[in-house]
Amino acid sequence: MIASPNLTRRAVLCAAGLILLGSAGIQTSSAISAGLFSSYGTFGTSALRMIIAALVLLLLVRPSLRGRERSEWMGIVVYGVAMALMNLCLYNAIDRLPLGVAVTLDFLGPCAVALMASRRLKEGLCAGVSLLGVALISAGPWGYFDLIGYAAGLGAAFFFGLYTVFAAKVGKAGSGLDGLALSVTVAALITLPLALPHLGQVSVSG
Repeated sequence: MIASPNLTRRAVLCAAGLILLGSAGIQTSSAISAGLFSSYGTFGTSALRMIIAALVLLLLVRPSLRGRERSEWMGIVVYGVAMALMNLCLYNAIDRLPLGVAVTLDFLGPCAVALMASRRLKEGLCAGVSLLGVALISAGPWGYFDLIGYAAGLGAAFFFGLYTVFAAKVGKAGSGLDGLALSVTVAALITLPLALPHLGQVSVSG
């Protein structure tokens, strides 16, 4: 069955809209999180974010632990590990670099994945241009260079790339929101030791 041009166009526009929405979400959440660094530190803020997200998703989704194959569990676990490490690296990059530069470095990961996964010349060129644009923004003349900040940003990019690959694997395995909830829970468990010293400081008023 061949998809109609209108259906394909709608799918492309929907995908582009979701990418823009996701990018805006990352920028906004990163800006909000940066305001918590002075209270909880970069590690503590990242860990608390994972714990809160896991609790909300577990409450809303109530994922089942039964009937999952070993390969599906492997994808869920790797997805969660990549999520946790990406956030830890990104927040440490944000702490040392301008927010825009840190988040731009982070997006090198999915851009590289798109480039490697492209099967057509047009797809490869689009991914390559995106990757070049991200690299140029990251290398802009900011007047200083923080080696640890850039290393953390590139680490976030690597794990964001891994996150992108395994997000697709978990989705294709039919896990859906159940898989996402379980992966976020894995991320929360990994970062829990970093959050424990700060749990007593958390309040709704901030």
